[in-house]
Amino acid sequence: MSPAIRGICPWAFLLALLAATGGAVGSAQADPSDTLDIAALGDSISGDAVSADSIQAGAPVDSARVTLDPASADSIQGAPPADSMRAGAPPPQTYLISLDHDVQLSVVRIEPRTWDYVRAYGADGHTSDIAAHRIRSIRGSDGRDWTRDVVDRGKTIGKAPIVPIQRHGFTFLGHPYPHTRIFTVLQIGALGILGNGHDDGIMTFDLGVMGNIDEHWALGVIFHTEGDEASDSGFLVRGRRWLGETMSIDLATGFVQHDPWPPLETSWVNQAQLNFGNLASFTVEMETWKLNEKDLSQSGYYVMQAGSGTNWYVGGSLNYLPGVVAFLALGILVLASYED
Repeated sequence: MSPAIRGICPWAFLLALLAATGGAVGSAQADPSDTLDIAALGDSISGDAVSADSIQAGAPVDSARVTLDPASADSIQGAPPADSMRAGAPPPQTYLISLDHDVQLSVVRIEPRTWDYVRAYGADGHTSDIAAHRIRSIRGSDGRDWTRDVVDRGKTIGKAPIVPIQRHGFTFLGHPYPHTRIFTVLQIGALGILGNGHDDGIMTFDLGVMGNIDEHWALGVIFHTEGDEASDSGFLVRGRRWLGETMSIDLATGFVQHDPWPPLETSWVNQAQLNFGNLASFTVEMETWKLNEKDLSQSGYYVMQAGSGTNWYVGGSLNYLPGVVAFLALGILVLASYED
């Protein structure tokens, strides 16, 4: 079996096991506020829908005649309990959106979006993106008509709902505090060298744990491998700055121990990454290297090599499940080529 096959097989088994266990943890501890059900371009709202917000507001409803669409049903299930509302707080201003096919939605906030859509917020945080041409009227609880203000003039009305955040001590996927305290890092990618160096391109694998210090910063330790067969390995200390609920920037520094060939001393590695949620990352890496043994010269003889330098790499990675799927697909291609 070739070195490439030997290198991929144990990682494939480890990643498949990690994905199976991590997926179960993530699904059991999913944060409702991170998985809002959004109606697809305003065309997936079913007819005769009654909003969960109107039910929460205490409006009389004939249960025998009410038909809830899936979005409204999700809103009821994910709504905060009544005792979590602040005592004595006045109910939010509500707005009734009348759509085509006699569909009505009761919401607390409406804001314009791009491409002639508006986003409507329910009192429990549920959102729906609605095509503007479907809106027949928008009326406040006081009877005022807001249709032209929102649809024609692009005005935002209402206040954003206050949705309690479900806190977790540990999640498989990365989220800022207070959604989670500790989370894992799993990245599989490739880097291409800039200029001339001892590598043309390298595969990378990162697996580690990070903890949120506060709402904006996280710190952790990452096991890092790289090389043609991911044969060079080491550890990086990584810090993360959260830019929002999904986007973040990572800065990491550490060392990588090389295989006997090429004859290199332990290299110092610095990384900068821009993370697009838990899906993918753009990476810039700087590696400082130094030769320390004999190596083949251009004349074909083993001579003492003296030299050092800095390599710059640019590339990216797929994270978590997309990375595992890409890695397994690559392993299958390598196995197929080996069989041929």
